[in-house]
Amino acid sequence: MAAPHLEALNLSTGETINFSSREDDHAILIYKLEPTTGMLRTRAYIGQHMPLYCSAMGKIYMAFGQQEYVKEYWETHQEQIQPLTRNTITGLPAMYDELAQIREGAMAMDREENELGVSCIAVPVFDIHHRVPYAISISLSTSRLKQIGEKNLLKPLRDTAQAISNELGFTLRV
Repeated sequence: MAAPHLEALNLSTGETINFSSREDDHAILIYKLEPTTGMLRTRAYIGQHMPLYCSAMGKIYMAFGQQEYVKEYWETHQEQIQPLTRNTITGLPAMYDELAQIREGAMAMDREENELGVSCIAVPVFDIHHRVPYAISISLSTSRLKQIGEKNLLKPLRDTAQAISNELGFTLRV
């Protein structure tokens, strides 16, 4: 159901497209399309368990999940929450601020938090119950993101998420 939409996004942007679901305390990469431009290929692979705190898709799940979960996650994963780069958010107050911005803008960024030189933009996919079972992201080099512009990738990314959400029965509440 999602594949045709993700493939169209891959062709229109030329960048790496990732599609994940959430399982317990991880985002699980369930579908990935490599860049059509031959540009940067990320280390991510299908089946990979990605931590929630330092990936754009992981932060989507935390932002749109149960709010009390974030504190519990932080308390129970203190050993795993480590700075992978100098940009990784490892403090709970900073993460609360980040998640509030994500909820407000319905998008998350990984600004070289997981891997230097690689950035990621993610958006939620909603289901009929207004939950977020999936997230979609575009990964690319930070220099390419600056060249293309975040806004130029965000519209097709949001349109793709909306199309998949519609297929899952999502409708906006009025």
